[in-house]
Amino acid sequence: MISAKARRLIIAVVATLGIAPMYPTAAYMVIRGRGAEVYSNVYGMLIHWTSVVVLLAVGVGYGVDLLIRWWQLRQWRRLEQQIANRSRPRT
Repeated sequence: MISAKARRLIIAVVATLGIAPMYPTAAYMVIRGRGAEVYSNVYGMLIHWTSVVVLLAVGVGYGVDLLIRWWQLRQWRRLEQQIANRSRPRT
């Protein structure tokens, strides 16, 4: 059985691999001056460049979310360690 943590990691990797081809294509179209056109990704889906910009903003927000959560968990572990150290009897 796969743990919940491993499952979340697998889902994130698969989703990233599915979305990743859109970014270089969008950047190429915008650099060449054809950013307002509709273009297709690897899977044949028609995508407007604004969709890629929104998706990029969501991805950046998700990354910031992960950093904040990492910081919160780090602080939580520090607090637990401090509480554990204070509750030990001193000899």
